[in-house]
Amino acid sequence: RLIILGDAGAGKTTSLQFIAQTFTEAKLLPTELSNLSIDLCMYIELGRFRLSSGQSPFQLIQILIAEALHTGGASNEPPSLITVNNILSNKRILLLLDGLNEVKDTIRNDCLQAIEDLAQRYPNNRYVFTSRLHSFVPIKGME
Repeated sequence: RLIILGDAGAGKTTSLQFIAQTFTEAKLLPTELSNLSIDLCMYIELGRFRLSSGQSPFQLIQILIAEALHTGGASNEPPSLITVNNILSNKRILLLLDGLNEVKDTIRNDCLQAIEDLAQRYPNNRYVFTSRLHSFVPIKGME
């Protein structure tokens, strides 16, 4: 896991978008693929994280991943959570999780716990997330 902290305008979002774009362009060039150990790169806006009755925070982060797969062109519609689980289990993914500070204060810890649960359940994937420094309080064990 990598946590990028910075003030507004520091370039956190731009950096993640640049990484995602660079990865996409590199995937189009087979000669560049030999050195990549990542199968898929996904940019996810954490500000879209919302609690919903009947779904755990872990399921809600999986829904954001499903939406990212759909909007990124990997599927014609958002895949099921079972499919998301299979992708997270069988591919090596770089998840670029942007804007933890944009998640409502009242549910930010739920979102952070969902990210931690993802990292524990799918340890072969890589996780980068951003937050403004003043909004970031690590969960226990993440210090």
